Amino acid sequence: MPSIDSESSAPSAHLDVVGPNGETSRIGLTASPMIVGRVAECAIRLDHAMVSRQHARFERRDGRWRIVDLQSHNGIRLNNFAVRDDLLKTGDVIEIGPFRLTFHHRSPLAAKLASKREDLQTTLSVNDSIVSIRTLREIQPPVIAVGHLNGLDEFSRLLLDTPDADERLTALCRLMVQSAFGGKWSAVVSVDKTAGETSARVVSPLQFTDGTRRDLASPYLSRSLLQAARSRVEPVLASNAPGSGVGDIALSIAPDVMQLAAIAVPLPPSPSQDASQLHLLYAVFPPQYGTGEWLALTSLAVNHYRQSETIWANIERNCKLAALEADLERARVVQDRLVPKEAKLPGLDIAIRFKPCHAVGGDYVDVLALPDGRALLVIADVCGKGLAAAMVAMGLHTLVHAAARRWSSLADLAATASAHLIESLSSSSFVTLIAMTLDPTTGAIEVINGGHSASLVLDNAGVPRRFGAATATPLGAFPIVPDVEHGTLADGETMILFTDGCLDVVTDSGEMLGEDGFCQQATTGFAAGPIPIATAADGLTQALDHLQGNRPQGDDRTLLMVRRV
Repeated sequence: MPSIDSESSAPSAHLDVVGPNGETSRIGLTASPMIVGRVAECAIRLDHAMVSRQHARFERRDGRWRIVDLQSHNGIRLNNFAVRDDLLKTGDVIEIGPFRLTFHHRSPLAAKLASKREDLQTTLSVNDSIVSIRTLREIQPPVIAVGHLNGLDEFSRLLLDTPDADERLTALCRLMVQSAFGGKWSAVVSVDKTAGETSARVVSPLQFTDGTRRDLASPYLSRSLLQAARSRVEPVLASNAPGSGVGDIALSIAPDVMQLAAIAVPLPPSPSQDASQLHLLYAVFPPQYGTGEWLALTSLAVNHYRQSETIWANIERNCKLAALEADLERARVVQDRLVPKEAKLPGLDIAIRFKPCHAVGGDYVDVLALPDGRALLVIADVCGKGLAAAMVAMGLHTLVHAAARRWSSLADLAATASAHLIESLSSSSFVTLIAMTLDPTTGAIEVINGGHSASLVLDNAGVPRRFGAATATPLGAFPIVPDVEHGTLADGETMILFTDGCLDVVTDSGEMLGEDGFCQQATTGFAAGPIPIATAADGLTQALDHLQGNRPQGDDRTLLMVRRV
C-alpha cells in the first residue's frame, strides 16, 4: 500500500486510495511534484507488478493539481478514460494498475475556512417565524442599472476563467456581498426536496461583507423562506421590514431584532450532487434591498452561473471525447499493425482485407508459419463492435502467436482459446473462430470451427464448395473443443475465409446478402479462369462496397484468401 511522510498541517489536497485487495488509505499531497511508482524512492508508493517503477506524478500548476503519465507501461485512467496529462477536480478517480485513487481538493478559500467550518455549520440556526414570501411574478417589474449589468458581465468572464467548480460556487456567493450588491452574508445551502420538515446544511464557505466575521454575530436562516424556495423551485424574497408583510422577525445576522431582507435562488444540480437535495443560493441584505430589482439581479447572477456551468460541462465532455478519440486512434494504429499486410509463405498466394465498421473492430485474422512448414490460418469474430471487441481480438492475437511458437495441435489451440475466453469474457459475449493448418506441399488441411461460417473453396474454374462447417458452438460460453476435420486444397484452388460482416451487407432491396449472395459475388471474378489473388480480393471488397452503397456498415468485414501455387 502507499506510504508517505505526513506533515503536521492538513494538506489542501489528498488522495483516498483503494488497493487491489480492498485495503484503503489516505495520502496528502503535501508537495509538488509527487511521484507515484512501485519503488520505495517514490513519494507515493503503489507496490504492484502492474505499476511502473516511476509511473506518474501529481503536480500543482497555478493552484490546480494535474496528473501526468511518466511513459508508464500500463498507463493511467482518469474517470475511465486513458489520459497522459490532465487537470484534476474533486471527486476524480485515477486508476493506476489495480489501485483506485480518488482525488479531493479544497480551494484556497475553503482551506482557509476549514477550521471554522464546523462552527459555521452549527451557528446557522433556523428561525421558524412566518414572513411574507414574494417571487418575481408578484413584484413590480424592476429597472436594472447599466452598472449592475456590466458587473454581471465581469462576473461571467470570471466564471469562464475559473476551471474549479468549487471556486466558481464561491465566486457566486462572494458576488452577493460585494458593494454593488450590498449583501451582508451569503452561502449555498442544501435542503431535502421531499422531507416534511425543512432542514438545511451549508455546502459552501460563508461570505461576509468584508470577507471576515469581524463584528458580525452568527447568521440565521428563515425556515419559511427555505420552504417557499423548495416548494416553488424559483427565486423567492422575504423581508421583515415594515410594510413587507405580517409576522414576527424571521431572520437576522445578530441576536437582537433587526430589519432584513433575504433571497433564496435554486441552483442547477452538480454532477456529484445527491438527486434528493436542492441547492439554494441564500443571501441576506439590508431591508432597503428587499425589492424586485435585487431579486432580479440575484436571479440574473444565478443565470450567469448556470450558463457557465453548462459551458464547463461541455468543455469537460469535449475533452473526454477528444481523449477517447485519441485512444481510439492509437488503438486503430495498433490493430492495423496486427493485421498482416503482405503475408508471404512458400507455395501460397495470400490476400487479407480488413474493414472495421468503427475506428477499431472485433474481427481477428492471421497467417503464421508453423515450425513444421505448414501455415496456420485463423479468422475470428468477437461478439460486439468497437473498442471492447477490439481488445478481445487483440488478446486472441497474442494467444494464437504464443501457441504458434510452441505448436502442439489445433485441438490444443482451441482448448487454450476456449479457457482464456471463458475467464475473460462476460456471460453474454462469445467468439466464433475457424482455424486451419495447410501444408503448401501436399495441400493437406486440418480445420476446427467453433460457430463460424464455413470457408469457401473455388476450384480452377471458379466452381465453389464449402469446407470446414462448424462442429461446436462459439467459444467463450463453456469449454467445448471443436472436432478436427481433414481435407485437401488442390493446386490452383482458392480458399476464402470471411466474417459475418461480409454476409450482413444490406443491398438496395433492404435484404442482407447472405451466404448464397456472398458466394455469387466471390465467384464472379473467376468466370474467365483464375485471377491474381490480390486482384480477386480487391474485386470482392469493391463489390461488397458497391452493394453497401451509402448505407452505414453494420459490422466489421474481414477476408482471408489463400491459393496454392
